[in-house]
Amino acid sequence: MLLEQSRNLIAFILMLGGLILLHEAAHFLASVRLGVRVEEFGIGLPPRALKLGVWKGTILSLNWIPLGGFVRLKGETGGDAPDSFSSSAAWKRIVILLAGSAANLALGYLIFLLGFSIGWPDQVEIAKVYPGSPAEVAGIQPGDIVLEASDTPIHDSNQLSAILKANVDLPTALLIQRGHATVSLTVTPHTGWSSDGLVTGIEMRGVVIQYSPPNAASRAAEQIALQVKTTFNILAQLVHAGGQQANTEDVRLISPVGLKQVSDKVIERSIEQSMWFPILNLIAVVSTALGIANLLPLPALDGGRIVFVLAEVVGRKRVNATFERWVHIGGMLALYALTIFLVVNDVINPLF
Repeated sequence: MLLEQSRNLIAFILMLGGLILLHEAAHFLASVRLGVRVEEFGIGLPPRALKLGVWKGTILSLNWIPLGGFVRLKGETGGDAPDSFSSSAAWKRIVILLAGSAANLALGYLIFLLGFSIGWPDQVEIAKVYPGSPAEVAGIQPGDIVLEASDTPIHDSNQLSAILKANVDLPTALLIQRGHATVSLTVTPHTGWSSDGLVTGIEMRGVVIQYSPPNAASRAAEQIALQVKTTFNILAQLVHAGGQQANTEDVRLISPVGLKQVSDKVIERSIEQSMWFPILNLIAVVSTALGIANLLPLPALDGGRIVFVLAEVVGRKRVNATFERWVHIGGMLALYALTIFLVVNDVINPLF
């Protein structure tokens, strides 16, 4: 048990820390390339454990908290030195601020592209049909591949389950591949036939598909687009909740503690199945999520900082540096408070 816990913790630190470090390294390299002085690039978070050296005037440090890293830019919060961040052209500041998220999104895309090229679970096969179930009544058979449900392309079992549960007692159109033939069926999910709460009466499994390079590139782009859409749907639901208790089955933000719980489960599943798919998928999803989240136009995030730069471009006047600094400090404090709340929630109400 202790070995498993240590393994899972190390894997989680390497994953999350590596993705954050990639984000910061992209900021660092973009700054250097555009002539902005980087005072320190740290591997891990302070306090500093070791000064590794100096490169192009930048202190390279190793820090005690092994999670990600940081970049300290000259004049990040103000100043007029020619090589400072604040005195750089607006387009340079935007490029530097975009670089971290771009790196995370690019990594997520490349992992998906590699996966779809070499073989990735991307279709859903019916493994079992329960006697007397709505699925049996509809004519669904073991071995069927579900291509579409309610005119939505199906790529994983969770997606199909969500559609079926959302259509309880409603006729739901399915497009099935059966051998070399394509069959259209209609199933009406309901819970009355099963004491286990099953709505359709099927067991499913993923089917590994290997795509040609053009199709792999297209599917990888679709995965990134789907994650962007999902992120904005979650934000819309949270706004719609209007401060009231949101439906936790539909929306649940998680802290690093919750993400660690997900990571542990994924590692266990990957070992049980002797496959790398679950781990690679988690890395791609988390990397993409980091990229998207940092572009949200919120104070303290890269997206929030970009908003101030754009305001400067539109208004042709720099926003007061003190005002901007306090806005970002307030945003950071709010993010810390939200993180603490989510950590407590993930400890009291674990995901698994």
